Amino acid sequence: MVARTGEMLTASSAEVDRFRTYVRRFTRNAERSVPASTLRRLAKRTNRMLGRPWLIYLAIAEGVRGVRRYGRAISTKHGVSKRDQFLRLSMDYYRNHTRLEDFYLYQFYLPERWAPRARYFPFADSSYADAFLIARLASPEL
Repeated sequence: MVARTGEMLTASSAEVDRFRTYVRRFTRNAERSVPASTLRRLAKRTNRMLGRPWLIYLAIAEGVRGVRRYGRAISTKHGVSKRDQFLRLSMDYYRNHTRLEDFYLYQFYLPERWAPRARYFPFADSSYADAFLIARLASPEL
């Protein structure tokens, strides 16, 4: 039914029910067919198994943010694909909580710097290390 300008559309209860049923079926089928829902379920299960809720989501968000901000320039200058940058940044954030600024500052996206990144000590954690060393040494001179 096509309404003319100024006219109000009306529908019977049966038509409204049929439309609602169609919309419900459509949304259910769309939810089942979208692979993102499968990925979301898999991420939730992994988070629960590892005992780190939301860390996978944060790692993926950090990877997307880093590639959006620096990806094109790094790709043209060093030839590292955006996919590799995303994967490495996300994995490094998930494992070591490396911030994206530190990841790009110390060039962890380069293959030759990927292996020695385990020796990297984030500046944000240095205050804890300082306090630990001072307490451990217990020297009055410090």
